Amino acid sequence: MFGPSAISLKQIFPYDIDIYDEDYIRLMSSDGYTFVINKRASIQSNFLKLSQKKQYDLPFSKAVLEVVVKYLYYKLRWSVGVIQNGAIEVAQFPPIPENIAMDVAKASIFLEL
Repeated sequence: MFGPSAISLKQIFPYDIDIYDEDYIRLMSSDGYTFVINKRASIQSNFLKLSQKKQYDLPFSKAVLEVVVKYLYYKLRWSVGVIQNGAIEVAQFPPIPENIAMDVAKASIFLEL
């Protein structure tokens, strides 16, 4: 049972989501992997938001795109509109492996994160 200070899901994530009425896009890695992500997450990137395509062939490996996709959902989840008056503590983004950190930085510049 939740106590009186429990935060409702609507306070944490105020967006209505209908999985049957959502748009998705595909991000293709340079090594052939496909990531299908929600358009709401994709528009956290200025590059993806402005180009408005359904599929992107990107010059980044699966490992790099996996971090990018996690970050897009992280940014959507913890956007300023969701956090109201500091009532919710923001979770830290998981550490990025050192061996791909530079490539992730390049991807973030390319995708305008």
